[in-house]
Amino acid sequence: MRAAFLIAFAANVVLDIILLISLPERAASHFGPGGAPDSWASKETAVLMVFAVQALMLIIFLAIPAIEPWVPRSLVNLPNKEYWLREENRPALRAKLAAFCYEFGIALFTLLLAVSLLMLQANLSDPVRLNEAIFIPLLVVFLLYTIYRSVRFLRAFRLP
Repeated sequence: MRAAFLIAFAANVVLDIILLISLPERAASHFGPGGAPDSWASKETAVLMVFAVQALMLIIFLAIPAIEPWVPRSLVNLPNKEYWLREENRPALRAKLAAFCYEFGIALFTLLLAVSLLMLQANLSDPVRLNEAIFIPLLVVFLLYTIYRSVRFLRAFRLP
């Protein structure tokens, strides 16, 4: 799962390079209702903003399982936390957290990849306009996946 997560991130980095090469010098970086651009930036700034979000998500999803042992118990918000924070259960906790982070990270990086492709398509069209017929269903699917994954997360931390 970790390999697929890193591949999904790498695919975004490759697309970031393509964006840097392909976007016009002044690129639409945000779109409002109807897909019309409502914010513009240099292509370097637009790509840097996209990459910064991707890099931050990579760091967060890799860090969550790694920092778990050092997080004070009072800051942990987890179902049945007294059970899962027992020393003998911590390896299983870290494995579950890592699996969640990798799976959700793959979905998020897939969404970011699709959004970056839509941004490229929008900036290369005349007039510049985001294809909402693709963007909105994509966003709805991701939100439904997030709800599904949240329920699975809660169920994963039931008492065995």
